[in-house]
Amino acid sequence: MRLRFTQRPTEPVLPAPESFSSPTRVFLIAVFAALVLLKIPGVLAGRLWAEDCLFLQDALRLPWWQALATPHTGYIDLTASAAMLIATHVTDLEHVALASVAIALFVQLCPAVLLVTSGCEWLRPRWAMLTALLLVLTPPIAEEVWLSPVTSQYHLMVCTGLILAFTVRGGPIGVFRLLLLAVAGLTGPGPALAAPLFVARAYLERSLPRAIQAGVLSVGVLIEIAVFWTHPVGRHLGISPSFLMHVIYVKHLLVPFFGPSVADGLSKMSLLEQFSLMPVIFSLLALSALVWAVLTTRSREVRWLSAVALTMMVLSYFGAIGGQDLLKVYPGGRYYYAPQVLLGLTLLGLASSGSVIWRSLATVALTWLLFVGVKEYRVIHPVMAQGPSWRDQVVQWRTQPGRPIIVWPPPSFQVHLDTLQPAAPSS
Repeated sequence: MRLRFTQRPTEPVLPAPESFSSPTRVFLIAVFAALVLLKIPGVLAGRLWAEDCLFLQDALRLPWWQALATPHTGYIDLTASAAMLIATHVTDLEHVALASVAIALFVQLCPAVLLVTSGCEWLRPRWAMLTALLLVLTPPIAEEVWLSPVTSQYHLMVCTGLILAFTVRGGPIGVFRLLLLAVAGLTGPGPALAAPLFVARAYLERSLPRAIQAGVLSVGVLIEIAVFWTHPVGRHLGISPSFLMHVIYVKHLLVPFFGPSVADGLSKMSLLEQFSLMPVIFSLLALSALVWAVLTTRSREVRWLSAVALTMMVLSYFGAIGGQDLLKVYPGGRYYYAPQVLLGLTLLGLASSGSVIWRSLATVALTWLLFVGVKEYRVIHPVMAQGPSWRDQVVQWRTQPGRPIIVWPPPSFQVHLDTLQPAAPSS
């Protein structure tokens, strides 16, 4: 059976008209960047976050090609390794952390760039675009993925979800999307979760441009799978349905709709009564309502956004590290971020294009979600809020050779520049 790819007239590849002028789009991205930088001011002095030092070690002691291809925790992270290579080659050691933060900022801006250049019909009203950018910016407990090369894969997860959902674009925007998919495929297991959906959409729509997107992402995914199987790290894969519903209840119902403080108290109850049916019932009702609402909309973007959000949510926790700690508010925040952003954007799509009843319900849920998110924007966990300046630590190391350099979060992570080996966590 020969598969023929044809482009459907409902999904043009030609550049779509934009509702925002180029200066307006640049302004929106600049404001978004400023808000990203303002969230955790302590980062602006230059910071390495935890496992960032592993990639710094590779950049300092290995040839560049080996540094790019060295796996950690079972997979290659091209964004983190490339960021450290660039940082160590464009500046001195004192400013490596500042350069890495700048590169991480560039990656974190990519979802905003995709949104303002989407050409998506329901994102054309100004209120909708501003809401979409806030949904990317304001999920509570997101500071673990903030401005760090090693956590850039979670922003690339959002990018892959948006690219999957949005209409195919040609020209520079189309090339930019393909480049993002190429990098995302080699930046950890997170973005790989969307690969089957790219293949499915290409097949269902008999679309050559979609097949190209699927192929570009899948190349990196296949490499990551090969690395994972040849570099086993003993990582547990699996989660029971009941435990998954409890995690969804805490991370995607309590945290975004009540904020971390209230969610913390309620989650402790869930942790103590993890076999209670209440969290399972609430999670199933919320998921069922979302699926039902999505089925009433004619918007392809909304349907694919919901599909990739739910896929990433389930599979992220399937391979998550943390066990019982996932039932707490703050642990595992990195696994929560991308699915939560995509779920929020799904609600926005429903509020703009769903049926009358679901549009009203989605608008209420979206309004409350934004209220809590904006309110909690500057509420940062103390461990994430501050730490040592990398530059000051290096200056002290130069005067006291052999002194370990402490990186964020202190004091658990240290690195010895003399041996280029991470020190054991301090007691």
